[in-house]
Amino acid sequence: MQGYHTISLDGFPRTLEQLEFLNNNYNVLLFVHSNTNWNIMKKLVTQRRNCKVCNSVFSTNNSYFENECCKLEDNWEKRWDDTPEMFAKRYKVYKQETFPIIEKIKKLENYIKVDLIKNIYAYREIEKALSLR
Repeated sequence: MQGYHTISLDGFPRTLEQLEFLNNNYNVLLFVHSNTNWNIMKKLVTQRRNCKVCNSVFSTNNSYFENECCKLEDNWEKRWDDTPEMFAKRYKVYKQETFPIIEKIKKLENYIKVDLIKNIYAYREIEKALSLR
């Protein structure tokens, strides 16, 4: 997008104050709500690892690794909170605190919802929505 400084914020806004700040201080082109099934998300989170060498983040269920160092399991590190129990707690907080914000964002013109897991071409939906702005 010519003439724009574009940034992508993941997991933001999470409060009404943050939403108001964004809308009052920035020209938000698009709010993208990446949504998927709870069980799929739990699986992705609990299988998430990062490489201690290059800091890449990947799934243990993945056969593609960005760098050679990622192929060695000795280089893998698991976040302390990537457990089924912690995922359930984080999801509960999401439903209580973040979901109401998403309900407000849904009412805005610049909102789209995509399922990045089921739709490998979801980026096309995002590109299309941006081209209309």
